[in-house]
Amino acid sequence: MPPTATHPSDRLRLVRLIWPFMAIVLLLLLLGTTSLQVIRGLRAYITAESTWSNAQNAAVEALEQYAQTRNEDHFDRYIEEARVVAGARMARIELEKPFPDFDIARAGLLDARNDPTDIDGMIVLFRRFRPVGFMAGGVRIWTEADALFGRIEALAQEIHALIRSGRGNTGDLEPELVELRTLDRALTTLERSFAATFASAARQVEATLMIVTIALGVVLVLVALVRTQRLIRKEDAFLAALRTSQQRFDYVVSGTNDGIWDWSLERRELYCSPRFESLLGYAPGTLRETAGT
Repeated sequence: MPPTATHPSDRLRLVRLIWPFMAIVLLLLLLGTTSLQVIRGLRAYITAESTWSNAQNAAVEALEQYAQTRNEDHFDRYIEEARVVAGARMARIELEKPFPDFDIARAGLLDARNDPTDIDGMIVLFRRFRPVGFMAGGVRIWTEADALFGRIEALAQEIHALIRSGRGNTGDLEPELVELRTLDRALTTLERSFAATFASAARQVEATLMIVTIALGVVLVLVALVRTQRLIRKEDAFLAALRTSQQRFDYVVSGTNDGIWDWSLERRELYCSPRFESLLGYAPGTLRETAGT
């Protein structure tokens, strides 16, 4: 026998039964995916801060070595390390625009030695969460740090010009070097604050994700319990009605002298009442097997 086609009402009942579970599962998937993307972006900024901080420290160290040795190789090294901070600054300025050029932002973040696989996540996090507390605070610190490093770049040009002019003795460069060290300490404080801001945000996102996941899990269990109880009550009511109907049928069959039989073509089963079997000369129950009896 070919399988029976599913009736539209059966499909509707199935949808009504499972849609709350599907909705909760889809919500969990969406929440988990979004949270992981945010956490990944936050971790990328924390890693980037470490890279930028190392570049800034290396630039200051190279500039001090250049002031002491007058060796242009040290100034070239300063320029190379300063390019990392400049790339990050270029990306920030571009992303702050209402309609940024994302290619410029990507190029800046690449110059800032960020992992290429992290760059898109950093851009998305910046654009989507710019007004949010952690991002607003992080960008404010980033802007302050860029301003301080801009002063370091100006000092570098002053030191370079003095040395190239032959006037760069220790006494001439001392004011610039003192300011350079002061700026370096201030930048270190800002960099630590920047990393702490994004680390705190990452912990908050992880905690929120855990709480919401647990809450949705509890809701899923409660919905399953409610649905199961309803199904059990409906099944009990159906079985009770079926038993009542069967008892009434047995009363009718036992109270008549007519023989009753029923052949189910769908299930290939044959029902014969005891009276029908006795009329044919059989003992009750011998003809109740299948249609092939």
